[in-house]
Amino acid sequence: MSDESGSDTGSVAGRFALTGVGDIVAAIPHLLGFHVRDSAVLVVVDDRDTIVVTLRADLPEPRNFRRLADELFASLRHHPGVKTIIAVVVGDDGRSATEGPFLPLATRMEDNARHLGVGIVVVGVPAIAAGVRWFRYGIVGVDGPVPDPDGSLLHVVAAVNGNVTRAGRGELAGLVRPDPVAERDRRAAMLADALDSALRDAGTFRSRESARRRFQAVDREVTRAADRAEGLTDDLVVELGIALSDRRVRDWCAQFALGGSAPAAERLWQELARKLPAPVSAEAATLAAISAYVRGDGTLARIAVDSAMRAAGERHRLGQLIAHAIETGMPPEQMRALCEAGRRAHRDFLDG
Repeated sequence: MSDESGSDTGSVAGRFALTGVGDIVAAIPHLLGFHVRDSAVLVVVDDRDTIVVTLRADLPEPRNFRRLADELFASLRHHPGVKTIIAVVVGDDGRSATEGPFLPLATRMEDNARHLGVGIVVVGVPAIAAGVRWFRYGIVGVDGPVPDPDGSLLHVVAAVNGNVTRAGRGELAGLVRPDPVAERDRRAAMLADALDSALRDAGTFRSRESARRRFQAVDREVTRAADRAEGLTDDLVVELGIALSDRRVRDWCAQFALGGSAPAAERLWQELARKLPAPVSAEAATLAAISAYVRGDGTLARIAVDSAMRAAGERHRLGQLIAHAIETGMPPEQMRALCEAGRRAHRDFLDG
């Protein structure tokens, strides 16, 4: 699977004044965090007129339309109280509302919605851009223009939350994409030597004082990340890799997703996810996922946690927890509780 492909769950949710289909179509890039193309998107609204989740998947070959629709709707089992679904096929040139290659996909989504007992409107659009016309499948003459996505209320909400709407999914993935193999292999050798040296005295490695020093090293680099222009040196990457290999320190680091240091911490986690060798890179990628999810960027959180699971395997417990939160559409506020737990654990450690 390439960085440009995959499936995504947006976590920007809330009650927004999106009064028409065009408004919802224009909001999709900001709900997901990137400008989509050739995609099926479900914008899910509950009985309080609140957007609870946005789901996206690549458009497959026509023979797989049925499976795509069924997989998207299966995800809704985690979201009780769904009232309405706005389904958007991005990439249909709109030659006909009553025939064409994507009509079977639209029909299957309508059938699935009826089975769930919820309302649905399925529309197609060639692209999400100002002035492009959307159309409703199955009904001739029901169409309208897409407003300017950059003028969308969700664009403002995303900007206030510190979220950047990227040009494409690949640009988001680049934030945590691993460095070239030769560079990571070089650091892997350095990290193995450093860990071997540290573990010669296992008691010292696991001591309270060692954990305290490791967290202080991370805290120092979070502070530096706010203004640092140059990249981390290999020696610093190795030092921070050892720190995050201590699960106590990694769990305490979740607290950096809260407060004024959150943007700097997220940049540091992303850089370490790129530069650290597997499997240690999974710890940084998981922290990057937590940071992204807390500020409402579900797509980047999904990309980061997938990177973590590739690096460390499906048994990475914190990665599994974050992946489950994303898949079930956990509100970002509940993810903050995990960060608060990290803060309390660190405070208890210092008081102990």
